[in-house]
Amino acid sequence: MSNNIDNNLAFLKVRNGLWSSLQRHLNLIYEAEEAFNRSLNFTDVYPFDVSLIDADKLEQYWLVRNNFRNLFIDEVVQLETLVKAVKSKKYEEADKKELYLLILGYVDIIKSVSEALDIYNPTLLPKDEELTAAKSQLCRITKFIRLQIRGVLPRFGI
Repeated sequence: MSNNIDNNLAFLKVRNGLWSSLQRHLNLIYEAEEAFNRSLNFTDVYPFDVSLIDADKLEQYWLVRNNFRNLFIDEVVQLETLVKAVKSKKYEEADKKELYLLILGYVDIIKSVSEALDIYNPTLLPKDEELTAAKSQLCRITKFIRLQIRGVLPRFGI
C-alpha cells in the first residue's frame, strides 16, 4: 500500500513539474509571438515586398523572426525529448496518457502560433530546411501523442 502511495505522490510531482515547465515555455512562446507581431508594423499586405520596407524596420523584422523561428525549432527538439522520456518511464498507462494530454495541449498551441512563420513573410523567402524539418517532426510528435491518448476520454468521464 505504501509503495502505491509513493508512486502516486511521485507521479503527482512529475505531473505538476511538467505543468509548471509547460507554462514557462508557453510564456516564452507568447513573448516571441508578440515581438514578432510588433515587428510587422510596417505592412498589412503579405507576402510583402522587401524593396518597399525601410531598412531598419526590415532588419528588426528579420532579427525578431529568426528569434521566433529558433525558439520554435528548440521547442520541437525539447518536445521530442520529453515525449521519449514519458514513453520510457514505468508509469501506469493512464498516468502516461495524462502526461501526453498535457503535452498535446502545448503542442497544439505552439503549432498554431508558429503558423505566423509561414504567413507573414516577404515575397521571396529562402527555403528553410531546418524549419520545414521541425514542422514535420512536430506533426510526427502530434500523431504519436494522439495515438497514445486514444481512450483517455472515458477515464475523465467525458
